[in-house]
Amino acid sequence: MKILFIGTNLYSGGAERVLSEIANGLYLLGHKIFVFTMEENNRIIYPLNKNITLFENHRRKRLNFLKAVFSIRNCVKTNNPDVIISFLHVNNILTILGLLGLKKKLFITEHSHPAYDILHFPWNVLRNILYMKATLLISVSNGVSDYFSFMSKSKKFVINNPLPHEIEKYSKKQFLEKSSVNSDRHYIVAMGRLHNSKGFDILISAFSLIAEENIEWDLIIIGEGSERKALEDLIKDLNLNNRVVLAGSIKNPFHYLRNSEIFVMSSLHEGFGNVIIEAMACGLPVVSFNCPCGPGEIITDNVDGILVETGNKFALAYTLKDLIKDTKKRRRIASAGIKRSKDFEISEIIKKWEKLLKAKV
Repeated sequence: MKILFIGTNLYSGGAERVLSEIANGLYLLGHKIFVFTMEENNRIIYPLNKNITLFENHRRKRLNFLKAVFSIRNCVKTNNPDVIISFLHVNNILTILGLLGLKKKLFITEHSHPAYDILHFPWNVLRNILYMKATLLISVSNGVSDYFSFMSKSKKFVINNPLPHEIEKYSKKQFLEKSSVNSDRHYIVAMGRLHNSKGFDILISAFSLIAEENIEWDLIIIGEGSERKALEDLIKDLNLNNRVVLAGSIKNPFHYLRNSEIFVMSSLHEGFGNVIIEAMACGLPVVSFNCPCGPGEIITDNVDGILVETGNKFALAYTLKDLIKDTKKRRRIASAGIKRSKDFEISEIIKKWEKLLKAKV
């Protein structure tokens, strides 16, 4: 089968990583794969198999949308794929416009919840009008899928994101070599953009409630973003300068995860919650706000993770305090989490894509 993937780039973003993983996985099953990116890839963080053909729209940023529509149309007419798979909402809209009149099968994918990742005019109107022209809409969680009530149930499918294939690479030795943290201490770790939607201010406040009585434990937050200054000020105000580390953006954070002892996802909303399954695979007990969407679909509460009321710093503090004191509970939840994470290994997710392709193309 000839499959054309359409994405933004191959150097940033969770959806872009997933595109690379799925494209590579389907290539290994014998499909002929093409990838078209809306931006030039001056650097590639998410590599493709050398036998996958890459087309670029040759505009780094602020691309001309009309040009993109015709570039997509040209690529489809030239390569004649059996199916096109588009990633992310604006790309989905541009791809639908580019395929008008071509009678091609198109799978569009949604990776965030539209109620929170808001599209503004005219994109919001175009999405509501054009999405019904797609063959299928594939969402990363049931919560995201449910939003699209205007689409027929027969056109909607859910396939979760896969774990990164490189997650197994990082060892204790690499952690000690690459990180600047003290290996003699215990760590709670969180990861994501420093954005108010990630709730790191709530996490830091919750940690402040238990920090004094748990003097051997520190908090590490991996990620970068617009809220860094506000979080630094909060850390200073709470007198946690020596207890909370804003580690910044780290290309491969899994050595941090593998050598911490508790993972927290404090997001107020998500599309799926990739960091949860990554932490599970790294052997960490996961504590997560039960936000829309994803955590409640991944975690069975108090079995392979712990769900906490969204935004409740006191409940979060209590849960962290309980896990810190109860080593057996941490190990039990971590063990169950490792087992649960195997449902999201790339081989399992590729099977779902392959099954859907065979049924619908």
